[in-house]
Amino acid sequence: MNTKKLDRVYCDDLKEYQVLREDASFFQKGGNPEIFIMAMAIGFKNGIKTPLKKGKEGVVRLTYFKEEHISMIKAIAVIDAKSVEVLSDEEKVYSIAEEYANTGIKLLKPLLINTDSVSYIKKLATELLENIKDNNVSTFK
Repeated sequence: MNTKKLDRVYCDDLKEYQVLREDASFFQKGGNPEIFIMAMAIGFKNGIKTPLKKGKEGVVRLTYFKEEHISMIKAIAVIDAKSVEVLSDEEKVYSIAEEYANTGIKLLKPLLINTDSVSYIKKLATELLENIKDNNVSTFK
C-alpha cells in the first residue's frame, strides 16, 4: 500500500508549461495551475488521455489549485470513471487529470502561441456555455 501523501500533479515535460506561460498572451499573468486546468479540459474535450512517462516532473502543488480547479478535476474523474466511487481514490482522480492534461498541453501549444489566444479561449467558453444551455454535455466531451 502506498503511504506517500499526494501533494502535486505531474507532467511529462515542464518546459511545455514554461513555453505557454512565456509565449501565450492568455497565460502571461497566470501560472501552471491555470495552464494545467486548461490542458486537462482540452484533453478531455478531445477524449484523449496520454499516460505519463516514468520520468515525470511535478507541475503544480495541489495547494495552488483553487476550489473550482479541484471541482473540475473531480468532475472529469467521475465522468471518465463513470462512477462517483473514483472520488474515494485521490491518486486515481489526479492520475486521470494528469493523463488528460498530458494530451491537452500538446494540443494547446499550437493553438495559443503566435495566435490570438484570447479569441480561442472565448470560442471555447462559448462552446461550453452553448453545450450547457442545450443540456447536451456529452457532445462537449
